[in-house]
Amino acid sequence: MSRKVADVLWEMLGLGDLLTQVERKTRVVQIILNNESLDFVKIEQQEGGIIPFGVDFKNPDFAKVAEAMGAKLVSPPDFQSMNSRLLNSFSGIGGPS
Repeated sequence: MSRKVADVLWEMLGLGDLLTQVERKTRVVQIILNNESLDFVKIEQQEGGIIPFGVDFKNPDFAKVAEAMGAKLVSPPDFQSMNSRLLNSFSGIGGPS
C-alpha cells in the first residue's frame, strides 16, 4: 500500500527533517511555514510580562534552501493555489517536495 504523507515544518526548526527526507529519498511532501518570527516564544515572553526581544527576524528564502538541499521544489505564489500544488506534489516522483 502506498501512503501519501505530508510533514508540516515550522520555519528553520524543520530543516534537518527536510535534509533527512532528501537523503533517504522518501516520498514525503514537506510544507515549510514562514512567518518571519518565533511566535510561540514571542507569546511566552509577552505572557511573562517581558517586552519581546530577539523573536522577529528575516528568514532565509526557504524555497532556495530546499532547492540547495536537493528537494524538488513547489512554491505556490499565493494561498489560493496551495491546494492544487499540494495535490500535484503528492503525484510527483522522487524525494520530498
